[in-house]
Formats: sequence, C-alpha cells, structure tokens
Amino acid sequence: MTVLANPDAIKENRRYVDRDLNRCFSKDDLANLELTSYEDKRTQDIAAQLTDVDFIIDLHSSTANMGLTIIPSSSHPTNLRLAAYLSEIHSDV
Repeated sequence: MTVLANPDAIKENRRYVDRDLNRCFSKDDLANLELTSYEDKRTQDIAAQLTDVDFIIDLHSSTANMGLTIIPSSSHPTNLRLAAYLSEIHSDV
C-alpha cells in the first residue's frame, strides 16, 4: 500500500499546511480527537489505515544536503539489516 501523507501541502508546494506532519504521530496526539489541524487529522486517518502492517517505509524529500539517508526508528535487527542491504546495493546510501 502506498499512502501520500500530505496531499494538501503538496498541492500548495509547501512542507505542511498547519503543522509539521512528522511531529503529529505521537501516541498522545493520535489519541487526542480534539486536535483539529489538517495534519493532526491526516495522521489520525493514516494511523487508522496502518493497523495491520509489518513494516513501514517513510520516504521524504529534504532541502538538507544529506543525500540518501536512512533513519531507522529503532535499532531492531530488521531495521539494521534493511539499512545495511540498501547501503550495499546503492553506494550513495
């Protein structure tokens, strides 16, 4: 499944509309139905779609000069093996 996380921001050619989407995924924010920003509502919708998944790959663009970068959410062996594999098959990672 592919999810375009922030289509309104993409339409506006901006990083976000109201709030940085990446900062809206905390457990507290996801559980808080009183949050009303566009991004807060999007994260709740996205989280509802991702209830039965084994692995999530979050792709980003960036204005930072950091090349192709992998930022794992933890040092779980699967994350580390995936990062090592991607580094092996693409020298820029």
